[in-house]
Amino acid sequence: MSWAPPRHDKAGVITDLTLCTTLPYGLSIGGAGASAAGLEQTISTCEVYHSPTLAKLIFKKIKETRLSGTKDIYHSDIVDLILNKGGSRIYVYGGYVRDLIVGKDADDVDFLFRSSGGSVVPFLEQIAKERGWSPYRKIDESTGAGRWDFISIGDRSETDGGVKFTGHPLYASCEGEFTMNTLLFDVHSGVLIDPTGNGLKDTVNYVLRIPFPVSGWKTWLETDRLVGMKLLRYFNFCSRGYTPFDSGPNSQLRGFIVSNFLRLTKSGDMNQVIAVFFKRKIFRGPVEGHGERERVFRNSVVDEMCKVKVYEGEKMPRNHSDVVEWYKANVVQAYPEGRVKLAFE
Repeated sequence: MSWAPPRHDKAGVITDLTLCTTLPYGLSIGGAGASAAGLEQTISTCEVYHSPTLAKLIFKKIKETRLSGTKDIYHSDIVDLILNKGGSRIYVYGGYVRDLIVGKDADDVDFLFRSSGGSVVPFLEQIAKERGWSPYRKIDESTGAGRWDFISIGDRSETDGGVKFTGHPLYASCEGEFTMNTLLFDVHSGVLIDPTGNGLKDTVNYVLRIPFPVSGWKTWLETDRLVGMKLLRYFNFCSRGYTPFDSGPNSQLRGFIVSNFLRLTKSGDMNQVIAVFFKRKIFRGPVEGHGERERVFRNSVVDEMCKVKVYEGEKMPRNHSDVVEWYKANVVQAYPEGRVKLAFE
């Protein structure tokens, strides 16, 4: 896919309450309902952009991506199914939109959908079963049951050159842990939506910012299927060149991330989270790439920890070598089985 710098023409700031309620982003931090303060914040900051180049690239991607395990079914066919379902909207969101804006041709496209006519997940699952499209739901690590907040359609092996369709319903706690991941492309209207008002500028500046005020950071951290996963994603983004919005020796965001990482790791609550994260993000694909990804991520964690001057009550070694030893003793031991020896080789 060829890429040209998208032109983002600001269409305005959303101030219409009715339009605000059609957005797929939580108007309250927990996602279960909209507080008055949440509504006020959204109405004052949510921005919409016309971006013809971005729209062209996304529509081309959807139209040309064939569903794995089929000969002539494309992602656009599934998108049409959702849009033709009463009261439904579908959005391309997250990493794909973020990477397109900075000139990267990402492979994975994730969709977010909402509907006033019943949940989209069982609707898609039933149609996929009837048509032999191999629907799949990830297993919830904490319960062992199929997750309600995720659906994948298509052959999971993707050996035929096709790609799975993956999507999440509204309020699945996946709508963007940092502002640069909150950007949405509304497939129906063809506009780019920046719910926080900071997503677009943070994307182009490689900045990490929690999309809630400091008073909501604790709830942000705890509102997750696996508490602590957002901390690991912070370190992972830092390994890719992102920096906290208040980067510096007294960064409040960095201090919050590191202190909570220390706290949860010390209690043992991070063990399962670390294992799941490394299985999905580090130890994936060809085995020859595992060692380098592990090293880059590990260095990111150590570097971020060494930059923090005050650890909010958590005792922590101050010099680089001691932090490395702490990482060996507290993080490496939680790697997925068979991968511990890989570290530091």
